[in-house]
Amino acid sequence: MSVRRAVLCSRTLLSYNNVNTTLYCVQYNQCRWNRSGFLQHLDADRLWKSVTTKSNQALSSPRGKRTSKTQKKDLNRGQNLGDGKYNMLWPGLNSPVIRGRDMVDRQRLPENPERMKKLIEFREMQQVKKRRKFSPIERGWSGGNPKGQFFGPPDPIGDDKFEGFDSSLLAMSPVSHMEAKYGRVRSMKTLVFIGNKDGLCGFSIGRAPGGHVAIHRGKNRAAKKLMYIDRCDGHTVYHDFHVKFGCSDVYVWKQPEGTGLDGHRTIKRMCELIGIKNLKFRVEGSVKNYHNTVRAFLYGLLTQRTHQQLADETGLYVVETREECDNFPRVIASPKQPNTDIQPHEIPDYDMYVQDGKVVDERTYTEELPFYTKLPGWQTHLKKHLYSRNFEVVKHNMRVANDGKLFHHMKGVENNEYIVTQKRKLRSDDNSHYRK
Repeated sequence: MSVRRAVLCSRTLLSYNNVNTTLYCVQYNQCRWNRSGFLQHLDADRLWKSVTTKSNQALSSPRGKRTSKTQKKDLNRGQNLGDGKYNMLWPGLNSPVIRGRDMVDRQRLPENPERMKKLIEFREMQQVKKRRKFSPIERGWSGGNPKGQFFGPPDPIGDDKFEGFDSSLLAMSPVSHMEAKYGRVRSMKTLVFIGNKDGLCGFSIGRAPGGHVAIHRGKNRAAKKLMYIDRCDGHTVYHDFHVKFGCSDVYVWKQPEGTGLDGHRTIKRMCELIGIKNLKFRVEGSVKNYHNTVRAFLYGLLTQRTHQQLADETGLYVVETREECDNFPRVIASPKQPNTDIQPHEIPDYDMYVQDGKVVDERTYTEELPFYTKLPGWQTHLKKHLYSRNFEVVKHNMRVANDGKLFHHMKGVENNEYIVTQKRKLRSDDNSHYRK
């Protein structure tokens, strides 16, 4: 668009009838002025996008260290309507229109030199993200990580409100899948467990683009899949069990009241929401596969048999003995139809019966051997002292069986001559290869 711009060239002073008149000689030059500009057709979001974003080439560049992304600032924060560079009093904006019976006039106030300084400091504070501080009770397993944290009860379903329920996040991992239209689509996968601490519990998996939405979905889905877990005396399981799900092995041992929960953190959180207070458990195999661990533990809880069920199946009385009660027998379940044809030697072992004839290998849970057992000198020590490892125990048993006398029924010797001869015999056998 072409317009004309006036340029002042000269000035002439004329006098007519004692009236001074000033004439200006004006020259008009033709120039071009474009009404459309960069700041006229772009809003604030598009202007900030040009500052905060990076090109794909810059993001994929492997050289150097990637700088932090520039954060968007809200320039309107900290400013009041009517305030500006000049400290003005505008009736209706930053001051009332009528004060008493007088109308307030527009006026300029003294300048505030610290206004811009405070405004810049307030804008810089927007880039600093403050992490939410959790109390020690609200924290999860590792600081600010959401795993292990509680997220409250699920949403009501119709008229049913989940009063007394609570939910906890057991696992969260990023996942992705390929689509023909969008390519690789990333999302979050969560494993949420809920319970009312009185036997009712449930778990589910939630997926969503964001972590909080995935937790919310998993919590509401778990509320539709509730199950009831029966507890012994309201604080533990009925018997020991072992369950294998996938590559995860879960071993559970019943504990007396006052022991507490000892074992894997995932199962410990589940027990807190179910209402189990005293239990010992171990996870072997795939320890970090939380999905298999949850399924294995719940399967063991659902398949355990109560004392009354065991009594009805076998037709025998279930009797309990405790050390704190001097092993005094107490009948805790009686069969409806007692089995009178069974012989005493045919009574099954309780631990083997509840585990379907299987016995847990206790050697798996022994403590690790000391470091010196791996040294070469340990083998030399065993060769010297291995033959006498049970001497004291044998002597003690001999004295108990023979009224304090050291007597062996095979040799008829009342002193330690038999032990000394056996010691010499072992030494001669060990050194037999040196005689050749």
